Amino acid sequence: MPPTLEARTADRAIACLRKAIGELAAGRQWNALAMVADAEDSALALRSLIKGQISKAESGIPQRTTGTERVVTGRQFTPVYSLTGDPQAMTTINRRALVAGAAALVPAPALSGPVIHPDAELLDIGEQIKKRLPDYYKARQISHALYEQTEYATGPSRPGELSASEKWERASNESGYSDAFERANALYRPIYELANRASKIPLRTAEGTPVKAMAALVEMDCIDIIDAIPDASAWSLLEIAQLGGFAAPPWMKR
Repeated sequence: MPPTLEARTADRAIACLRKAIGELAAGRQWNALAMVADAEDSALALRSLIKGQISKAESGIPQRTTGTERVVTGRQFTPVYSLTGDPQAMTTINRRALVAGAAALVPAPALSGPVIHPDAELLDIGEQIKKRLPDYYKARQISHALYEQTEYATGPSRPGELSASEKWERASNESGYSDAFERANALYRPIYELANRASKIPLRTAEGTPVKAMAALVEMDCIDIIDAIPDASAWSLLEIAQLGGFAAPPWMKR
């Protein structure tokens, strides 16, 4: 089954957000802002498609979505900041629009008989990631706490004492940080591998969007680097992932 028009539009929105992250990392903030604007355009296009389906359903016209239907693109929308003059306002509206669009697209459980879901493989990977997250989050928090304890215990090096690396190795072994760090990494590796697999699977329905969002977060190291401060695009991805039941890292707090 080919990807639906809605799925392709949702995939485009997520791709734009991932590009925005890359532009930010490269120090090209305005390019990143443009990518977020494109993501908003895709979210607005999704809203238009959904409203069209609602209208057809209410009027009794059979719903039909094909690959030849017209999609509203970014070129047909006026960027929010051109109306407000405030890029920050645009970023806030973009994020809300994208999250609202994704929320509207997460369908209720099907009532029909057993069928093979178009995104079955993607959804299965998502469930595997969900099951692994709680243990990983707990292990990473323990590891980080022991890291801070070890860092405090080592203190500054003085002449005649052990080198900084030798002091760190001894302290980390004594505190248990080395073992905790390895355990957290061991729990993280399969999550990263699953996310990498999910990122390569085409999105065919809107129901798989939260899995794609979580996979993007993992690949961006947002759930691994405990001291990292996520940017606006990462928060958008997290909110979309949570719509699909993915738990947020305890350290990702506004």
